[in-house]
Amino acid sequence: MNGSGVWRLPKSRGVGINPYEALFFASDQPMRRWRNRTLALLKRHLEPHPSSRAREDAPHEYVLPVLSPRDRRAFVRSLWTPFIPEAAWSTTLPKRTAAANVYLDVSGSMNAEMPHIIALLGRLSRYIRRPFWAFSDRVAPALIKDGKLVASTTGGTSMACVLDHVADTRPPSAIVITDGYIERLHPSLVKKAAGVRLHALVTRDGSPAELRRAGIPYTQLEKAPP
Repeated sequence: MNGSGVWRLPKSRGVGINPYEALFFASDQPMRRWRNRTLALLKRHLEPHPSSRAREDAPHEYVLPVLSPRDRRAFVRSLWTPFIPEAAWSTTLPKRTAAANVYLDVSGSMNAEMPHIIALLGRLSRYIRRPFWAFSDRVAPALIKDGKLVASTTGGTSMACVLDHVADTRPPSAIVITDGYIERLHPSLVKKAAGVRLHALVTRDGSPAELRRAGIPYTQLEKAPP
């Protein structure tokens, strides 16, 4: 016996503890907080609006004290039990569909935060329409594969192509993740996307000046810890 696992875990206290464990825990905390706050922000703008009418039928399971042709076990139990067993039934019920378009700015200045944002978007996939959309100076379908964004893009950054795409597809909501370094937008272009719940998330080192000038709602992210 060496006392491991008993008597309050002596190796986890005093001189026996590994010196790097506390350091690792402390250094991981800022990133964990950033992820939790960013996830909550994304979820707030990606969840279907309570008044959304977009619905789709989804399977729903329930039980009743009535024999079901699909539940053989309940039928067998009914042969020997004096009580009617509960049997599994299935139906479909309407539920709110994934409603949000997500537009990812793939310009080079987004490289630092993009892997973290992609990981968070994967956790919210049930709220997001497919495909994702990447944009530089044009909008292109994007795929998250093995934690990486796969898209065909060009150079530069243009918000005009995003607004045109929003106006053409008319999603109930859309979220744009960008560094904010975009061109000056004409009011008529912004007006084309009216009626869509549009919100931009700007990276910490980005500039929301043109979004603010155009009247597009935005939130600036906290800086992601190294």
